[in-house]
Amino acid sequence: MQIQRKIRIRSLDGNDIPAVIHLPQTDYKKKTDHSMVVLAHGIFSNKDERGRFIRQAKLHVKNGSKAIRFDFRGHGDSTVPSKEVTVAGMIIDFQSVLNYARSIATGSLFVVASSFGASVFLLYLQTQAKILPDRIVFLNPVVDYRATMLQAELAWGKSLFNEKGFDELNRTGYITLEEGFKMRAAMVVELSIFRPYESFRFLEIPTRVIHGDKDSKVPYSVTKHYSLLSKSVDFRTIEGADHAFKTPSTEKKSFELIMEWLYGAQT
Repeated sequence: MQIQRKIRIRSLDGNDIPAVIHLPQTDYKKKTDHSMVVLAHGIFSNKDERGRFIRQAKLHVKNGSKAIRFDFRGHGDSTVPSKEVTVAGMIIDFQSVLNYARSIATGSLFVVASSFGASVFLLYLQTQAKILPDRIVFLNPVVDYRATMLQAELAWGKSLFNEKGFDELNRTGYITLEEGFKMRAAMVVELSIFRPYESFRFLEIPTRVIHGDKDSKVPYSVTKHYSLLSKSVDFRTIEGADHAFKTPSTEKKSFELIMEWLYGAQT
């Protein structure tokens, strides 16, 4: 059994980060060591990841772990407007959640980061990061902002970052993207200069990267190329899988690979 609690975590720059924590029932009965996993969603999404993070969190609890899933600023239940979001601010959110997770963890600390959320964590690693997880899982990670967005290799990115979008940016100071997300000029500049993939050159934390070879949003070949720069990365392909492992069979496979890497267990 598990217990879910809605919480708010104060960010280092004073914003409230909406989150849900999943706890094993034993937490309320006796002092038991539990690992802690932080689940980080992608851009234009939220802490539920269309139900995938809810289902995944239950599996972590089943394996004796606590789990936190949270909304980055400008997403989900966050009160911060999307026009005020920057990548730097999202890094601060991630750091703040890790601080909280480490403060209540009684065992190992894990990170499972999806898509754009993975890029935020990769950039966090390039800061003076003091709290590091024991193991990492990246799900279809965005590792190169240019290849995925600004000079997109795939149709999804091209449909968002194009002449029409950049004309809107020049007129209004933002680009209107999916789910009504308004990306400000400062964030577009960040996407042009930040390089998440550089973290793979020094990454020493055991990391499993899981990516579908039919991903229509994040270039599979780019992820594989940069991931394999690190000897600490175990790269796994889910054949035929699109972005976010949306079918029951590919979701099940992704869950199996996550649980195996973190706990040596199957779902």
